[in-house]
Amino acid sequence: MAKTRAFIRYLKGKLVPGSLITTNGEYPKAPFSSGKWQEIPYDLCCTNGTFCNTANYGKWKLVTGGEAGDGVVLVDDLDPGDCPQFTFVGPNDLEDDGWVYLTQYFSAETCLQINYEYANFDSIIHDRPVYWTSPTQPTGIPGDLTPRVEDSPEDGTWNVTVPAGQWFSIGLYSDDSCCGRGFLTVEICEVECPEPTTTTTTTTELPEPTTTTTTTELSFAPICVSEAGTTEVNGTYTYAGMVEGKPFYVKGDYMVRVSGGLWVIKDNTLGSDKYASNDVTATPDLVTTWFTLSGIAPLPIVTAGACP
Repeated sequence: MAKTRAFIRYLKGKLVPGSLITTNGEYPKAPFSSGKWQEIPYDLCCTNGTFCNTANYGKWKLVTGGEAGDGVVLVDDLDPGDCPQFTFVGPNDLEDDGWVYLTQYFSAETCLQINYEYANFDSIIHDRPVYWTSPTQPTGIPGDLTPRVEDSPEDGTWNVTVPAGQWFSIGLYSDDSCCGRGFLTVEICEVECPEPTTTTTTTTELPEPTTTTTTTELSFAPICVSEAGTTEVNGTYTYAGMVEGKPFYVKGDYMVRVSGGLWVIKDNTLGSDKYASNDVTATPDLVTTWFTLSGIAPLPIVTAGACP
């Protein structure tokens, strides 16, 4: 019986997104003619054909989760220097949503230049690169599900300023874990932050009226889920970020969000949708018609504001 072998492909010193493959013993052939194939130890990096996570990520901490647990991160250690390089391989085990990301704490304000290459075999909506900052160490679903790309494949640079005392996280999120993986290769460099600019304003005796524009970060009030037959979903949910252009809310292991155009109330631990609605609304408290999925009657009522 032929021994299973594993390969990844490098091009100009970087891992090629989507190039992780296994074979039944043969060396990879065309159409992958560009770049160089590199064999990696199958027994070390693979289990039953599924790629495993590298043990050491330096200062970064690995987080994987959701019902889909087969997302991984590989370290490109060809020339780490001051700019470590990682390749994220998104989840795709047909078990609802999942995520894989790295997170690091920054005690001082730090400016990051992140060079990235992204590709996927599904869609940007379902398998998206994400990054965000947070005051506490993240351990679960990404704190911001906003897609950071517009096309696939795509490459470019993200410039991020991490405030002092914050965690910065980057990786991949999949809301369906089917139909193909997302791949993201990043080179993360710490760069010098730009000097703050000082503006001096001189006024005359009769100054012209001035207009001040204040930009605030998007935020939404809590919502209350009540009267659902599956009583575990009842309670107050707080705003946690944006997904598919709509806010999503969390309460422990439960979530209210848009998925595939539907509002859903779901158990994020089990990866099961309890209730759903096809009402097209800006927020879930405006929904008027819910129907059961794995939940039981009676149907939930969702209102604005915290539960009494």
